Amino acid sequence: MTQSSPEPLEAWHSRIDYEHYLVKQIQPIADAILQPLGDSFVALTSAQKVLF
Repeated sequence: MTQSSPEPLEAWHSRIDYEHYLVKQIQPIADAILQPLGDSFVALTSAQKVLF
C-alpha cells in the first residue's frame, strides 16, 4: 500500500503508507494482546501519556 494507492512491487513509485499498516495490521493484533492488560495500542502510541 502506498500513499497514493495500492501498487504492485514491480511498479512501485510512491512512498509506503506506514499509517495504513499500523492501523490495519498492527493495531488489531496489539489491541488483542493489550486488552487483558488494561491497555491499548492508541494509548501506548499517542504523544500525550496519562500520568494517573
